[in-house]
Amino acid sequence: MIKLSLKLLLRGVIVIGFAACTGSTAEIAKEMVDAINTKNSEAATALLAPEAMSALTPVVEELIAQNSKLELVGDYTVKSRHANAQYKVTNDELIKLGITAVEATLETVVINKKLTDFRLVYTAETQAKITEAELKDTIKIIDDFENAINEKNIDAALALLSPEAKIISLDNTQLSNQEEIKAYLTQLAAQNFKIEKAEKKIEDDKFVWQSKVQTADWTKAKLEPLDVTGQATIIDSKIISYGIALTEEALNKLQQAAAAAQATEAKDSKKSKKH
Repeated sequence: MIKLSLKLLLRGVIVIGFAACTGSTAEIAKEMVDAINTKNSEAATALLAPEAMSALTPVVEELIAQNSKLELVGDYTVKSRHANAQYKVTNDELIKLGITAVEATLETVVINKKLTDFRLVYTAETQAKITEAELKDTIKIIDDFENAINEKNIDAALALLSPEAKIISLDNTQLSNQEEIKAYLTQLAAQNFKIEKAEKKIEDDKFVWQSKVQTADWTKAKLEPLDVTGQATIIDSKIISYGIALTEEALNKLQQAAAAAQATEAKDSKKSKKH
């Protein structure tokens, strides 16, 4: 769901240790910032200590790949081996979430002209802002899936699912392959199935909600939209699990409607036999 740079961002700290070029503590820190801002992977890699290459090269490369931009706000505060400064930070992931920039404190440590610590520390307020925006972005994936079902756009719905996705149907059957899921969605479309948009919240690493659903047959039986509970899990911006279940009250209404329909059918059958 979250790419590497934003995962680190949400933890509030990005840590990078690397070898540095010559110069003061602040100048060395600025070299890495410049390499990230200019997407100069070669220069950034050259600043990494050999012992830190395997762990930190992916971090730097991800920052560059996400078009990360760090803008200095004010001056560096230098004390012994430490040089700290305030930066405004943005990248593609933040922009995707509707966040133009966040503030962070860059903290660096230089020993023997080597940058041994390079971290962006985000405030609790910034982390909360990112988390809220990310939740909205993730919930939109579920809403888009349900909208695709309502619009009978099977391909659009399938595109939002992970290849390993599991769907729980209304009759509580687990569907675990694309053909089964496609057949189920096609069946819903044939029934003119509709699900109302609902407010979703996160609970134990999954999204849960309450909504109402309707089909052409239920409408014909003069049933109002029936209550359902829903839950879904999203990983890497794809739905890994999704299910809606009729509430006990909704099931009772459905059973009563089915019994009434059978009684009417039996009554009509008797009348036709008499004639």
